[in-house]
Amino acid sequence: GPLGIVGVGQVGSRLAALVRALGLVDEVICCDPPRARLGDTDERWLELDELWARSSIVSMHVPLVREGPDRTLALLDTARPRLGPPKLLVNTCRGPVVPDRALARPDIVARVLDVHEREPELDAATLLDPRTLLCSPHVAGYSLEAKLRASAMMHVALSRWLGREPSVDLLATLPRVIVPRELEPLA
Repeated sequence: GPLGIVGVGQVGSRLAALVRALGLVDEVICCDPPRARLGDTDERWLELDELWARSSIVSMHVPLVREGPDRTLALLDTARPRLGPPKLLVNTCRGPVVPDRALARPDIVARVLDVHEREPELDAATLLDPRTLLCSPHVAGYSLEAKLRASAMMHVALSRWLGREPSVDLLATLPRVIVPRELEPLA
């Protein structure tokens, strides 16, 4: 079945492009209400219930928003969206977007978790559950690129505050990555 991507920002859009370029699934379907409201025509936007009902894999990539029309706190919960066919859940956004109680849904038959509801505490039952295929700490900020980007942002902000031009391009220090020709459109 299709791969459903919830949240099609930096990570979700790159995942969609990579999966399409590699031909890993027949169809990629997307849910991102803020982008849909903006009239973004890069994707055909689905509501969460429809995406959940149609997907065999759902990958979550939304920020944690506690209030408002785009609230993502407990976006996936025990009763929302409606129960669907069996699926693999991949959660890489923020823990409370998919609270621990939601992981017990009968339609989630396998899961890959990069985040946990009460990090850094881990729920032993989640770790030991045979449906948990992979469980890792959320470490996106630990990569060399993430550290350089954060340092570059601080350097630019401090330079502006001091009324000066930034004196160094930290991102230029990243190692050069060689991308295979078939993946060049994704780079």
